[in-house]
Amino acid sequence: MQLYCNIKTTDDPKEKDVGQNIPVRCAGLTDLDPPKKIKKEIPDPENAGETKEVSDDFIPYEGNMKNGTNHALKLVDSISKSTDARLFVSKYKTLEYDLAMEGNNAALMSGIIASLWPTPKENESPVIKEFTAMSKIDWTEKSPKEVAEAAHKILKRIDDDNIGKGMFAQVMTDKIQSEGFIFTVPEYIKNAILWASSLEVAEEE
Repeated sequence: MQLYCNIKTTDDPKEKDVGQNIPVRCAGLTDLDPPKKIKKEIPDPENAGETKEVSDDFIPYEGNMKNGTNHALKLVDSISKSTDARLFVSKYKTLEYDLAMEGNNAALMSGIIASLWPTPKENESPVIKEFTAMSKIDWTEKSPKEVAEAAHKILKRIDDDNIGKGMFAQVMTDKIQSEGFIFTVPEYIKNAILWASSLEVAEEE
């Protein structure tokens, strides 16, 4: 984004804004990246009455959030002071996770995973079976925690070498366009598009 604005990386007044920028609106998107793991205390099965510390996956949802660790987050305020650039941050975790958290997107995304996952020569794939079942659920009827748990599974499989984010994105785009699936866009992406299109509604909300 340095082409569209001068980014100050510190609060040092001696750090001056220098250089010419491209006078075109540029909206960037970046991940929140909260901690992947959290530590918690659980009863120790080997010592009655005592607890032990374990590490568990952190699954964010409304009411269960943590600060992001993405180094780009510290640049948001500096970029926002510019004329032609803004940086918008995902609400929960990463792009794919946040997509799965919206509306009934998890159903479509689960179906795509089931269709792309390698079919074993023998026996039934537990991954295909699980995500086929998930594709038939109305996730708008589920609690935020349940949707978050599904989003966690979806992100894990998309990021797997058996699929990959690039392949998944292409197939999902084609499916939305060809089948007219009602896909819900996260608010931060909507705001980025509105701002880049010079529609100030995003900033007024």
